[in-house]
Amino acid sequence: MVRKFSILILMLLVFHLSFSQTVDEILDKTFKNIESANTLRLVIISRERFFNNYKTDKGIYKISRNPILYYYKQLIPNSGAEVLVNSEIYPMAWVNANEWMIPTLKLSPFGAQLRDTRHHNLYHAGFDYFKKILCVLKDKYSINWDKIVSLDMNAKLQEYDCYKLEIINPYYKIINFKIQQPTTPQELALKLNICDFSILELNPSIENIFKKLTPGQVIKIPNDYAQKIIIYIDKKLMLPRKIQVYDTKGLWEEYFFESIEVNSKFCKEEFSKNYKEYGF
Repeated sequence: MVRKFSILILMLLVFHLSFSQTVDEILDKTFKNIESANTLRLVIISRERFFNNYKTDKGIYKISRNPILYYYKQLIPNSGAEVLVNSEIYPMAWVNANEWMIPTLKLSPFGAQLRDTRHHNLYHAGFDYFKKILCVLKDKYSINWDKIVSLDMNAKLQEYDCYKLEIINPYYKIINFKIQQPTTPQELALKLNICDFSILELNPSIENIFKKLTPGQVIKIPNDYAQKIIIYIDKKLMLPRKIQVYDTKGLWEEYFFESIEVNSKFCKEEFSKNYKEYGF
């Protein structure tokens, strides 16, 4: 009887170590592939909650990490609007609203026109930002992935074979936060690694993410980015195919990544507003 019990304990220990190693290996490989992706071409379908309503967006993205280059064309809603950032030439974003009589605009990627109905600025497109969210969570609490992750080794997402990781954050809560120096929800969110629109949802008196917050003011914020994150990792690319983020109310945002091309070469003209395929 003692021998059988010892064998059972050994089997459970081996299973635990195997699971932990598998989760770590999957995330380590995914993180390394994200880091090695200097360029990306992809289509992102986003669904983001603004109070009780969801907004869907679909767009084509071209991204270069070094140098920092971004191009976006909106497909849904079907406006054909374009945004181009070329840090080597100009610090602002060129914006083609694709509307008659509106010329090409020069706007801040962090400004109201480009942020009023988007959870993230253009620089968060791709995979780097969510890698940072997970790494901050792990480092902040010195936790092991096996303690907070459930793993489906054989998930199917449309035609893609995936690993499905469900990450539950046991430390997530809403806290009172005292403002120490003049700031805005956008600036505060970037500093604390949370979403600025979650600050608006928790504080109805704050009109927008550019509202000045004053020292001594007490607001409600989430202490971490998410209560739960579900990630589908493509087994072939070892990159995310879908990311779903949840708070206490339910789905906060989700992103589905299509037509992913990693480290494909861009011609120099593709990040010029005079490129023949663009409408700037």
